[in-house]
Amino acid sequence: MKNLALKSKSLSIVGPKLVLPRPKVPRLERAKPPVTIASGFKCRDGIVICADTLETVGDYGKRQQSKIVIKPAPNPTLLVALTVEELRKGSAPTPTIVGPRCIAVFAGAGESDFIDKLVEHLWTQIESATSYADRIAAIEEGTIEFHQRYWPVYPSDQRPEAHVLVALWTPQRNGLLKIIGPIVNEVSAYESVGFGVSLSKYLVDRLYENGMSVSDASLVALYMLDQVKGHVQYCGGESQVLRLTTEGRTDFLWNYDIEWATNRFVEFDNALRPMLVAVGEMQISDDQFDERVKAFMDRIRKMRVDLIRRKDAIDSWADSDGGTK
Repeated sequence: MKNLALKSKSLSIVGPKLVLPRPKVPRLERAKPPVTIASGFKCRDGIVICADTLETVGDYGKRQQSKIVIKPAPNPTLLVALTVEELRKGSAPTPTIVGPRCIAVFAGAGESDFIDKLVEHLWTQIESATSYADRIAAIEEGTIEFHQRYWPVYPSDQRPEAHVLVALWTPQRNGLLKIIGPIVNEVSAYESVGFGVSLSKYLVDRLYENGMSVSDASLVALYMLDQVKGHVQYCGGESQVLRLTTEGRTDFLWNYDIEWATNRFVEFDNALRPMLVAVGEMQISDDQFDERVKAFMDRIRKMRVDLIRRKDAIDSWADSDGGTK
């Protein structure tokens, strides 16, 4: 018979080799990194750093988390140094202000625990340096050293990501840097990191100008955050805008100011929409066009009046006891 052979009184079957399918071992998928939007702007009188507060982990997890970290601390208490001679005289001292030698503001997108660890490592390197150039070199060397130490622990396709913006202030000068993995680059104008980068850059390209003030850049940052949060998945929560001045002062915009400015943006967009249509519409008459122009200008003037009234109210509050307590 075919496919049968008699060998040493034993019967064996000879035929096509039977191949059994291997069971598939499910591979653990890498968890999606927390995503966000963060941007930095260089200005003639400082640097603006902004970010949203929504942190998305995986497909379902969400939490509110500040993405902006200030080192060593927000506006640390300044010390007054007195000379021995002044103490002996008992007269009013001439204060010598002793403040921080360096301030760094970090805003990141990626694996939050990995970024926190990177920030602490970089601040240690920055704090130990002396000059501005040495601190920039410390950031570059520290970033490479950090990734060389921790990345080999992970499989090559599961290495955590850290995209970080750094605003650096020293008495000599200030600067803005972008960190993507182990790569560090200085930023000459503005930069964004996170999930909403494409829309962010499109909006900022239209509004940002070199040499603009911290105040104006803060408005650009607020408008950009509002649009990105409304149109990009994984971006949301509150808007945070921090200003780092050339004097080394840091302050966040108040939530009230952010809400007021955001409402102004919505109102302006609503006023501008009919004008955008009218400019390209050939069927409307000159009278109809003039009516739309007048309606637009009336709404803009009203917004300006509201702004002046708000400024007067703030100035009045600042001159009263409320602004001095």
